[in-house]
Amino acid sequence: LIKAAVATWSDKVMFANEKINKLKKSAERTNDMEVMQQEKDRDGALGSLQVWSQLSDAFMEDKGFTDKLRPELKFIDTAVKLETETEVRKFATQTFCPEASMSVEELREGVRYFRNS
Repeated sequence: LIKAAVATWSDKVMFANEKINKLKKSAERTNDMEVMQQEKDRDGALGSLQVWSQLSDAFMEDKGFTDKLRPELKFIDTAVKLETETEVRKFATQTFCPEASMSVEELREGVRYFRNS
């Protein structure tokens, strides 16, 4: 749930930034009040994102907590931080699966389970 909150606030910040950029490029804009309001809203969302991210980091640093997580969730937690699909595949095949004593197909099935639930 904490990861979902982080993702939600991250999306809100991203969408707010996109809206601000569109407003700034708009030739029809007559004043900066709308931009200022959007920036204020974005800054509030950014503050919430920071709080949820800190909470998420605190839980993920707690070995007692992370040891109880399913391997697929641990994989997803790391994979979302990687830049490319190639890096994700390389991490899965060369690092994660051998350390978790599972096959790549078992990992795929587990990830699909969470995606579809």
